[in-house]
Amino acid sequence: SSSAAATGPSTAPASCPPGLSGASAPAVESLCASLTRSASECALLSASLDSARAAVQSTLVTARSLLGDGGPGSTLRAIQEFVSAKEAAEKLLARVQADLVERETDLVVERNSRVAAEAYVAALRDQLDTETRRAAETIGQLRGELAVVSNEVVGWSKRFQTVDATEASLRHSSRP
Repeated sequence: SSSAAATGPSTAPASCPPGLSGASAPAVESLCASLTRSASECALLSASLDSARAAVQSTLVTARSLLGDGGPGSTLRAIQEFVSAKEAAEKLLARVQADLVERETDLVVERNSRVAAEAYVAALRDQLDTETRRAAETIGQLRGELAVVSNEVVGWSKRFQTVDATEASLRHSSRP
């Protein structure tokens, strides 16, 4: 079952990937945990299928002994073994089916987590694009304002030079 996998250590990244804020970490961690559970479920399913293979082989051995010539006692024993093997195979089949249902649920959770993470990343990209566009507009406005101020400074500088020159000329002409 997936509960055994969920209690293991987290394989979620210690830090967010570049471009993701700390707010996206839970979605990424959830996705990583879900993927870890899925890997564990696959391992358990593989083990269950190996058990099913062994049960089928046991059933074949029992069926062969039923067909063999062992007398009434051995036939009864073989029938009991066959019934036991059949019950074990049915229990195993039920467990495998339950594991498959859990795996399907985990896959849905994984898909939903991935879709949520992709939507979050897309929203971050849109936000970054918007902020970049606004920053470019602000920089353009500031450059325009700086050019106006620079032109005013140059104009005032020329006026001060003219005033200084006029003042120097007046001082020179007013000296006897």
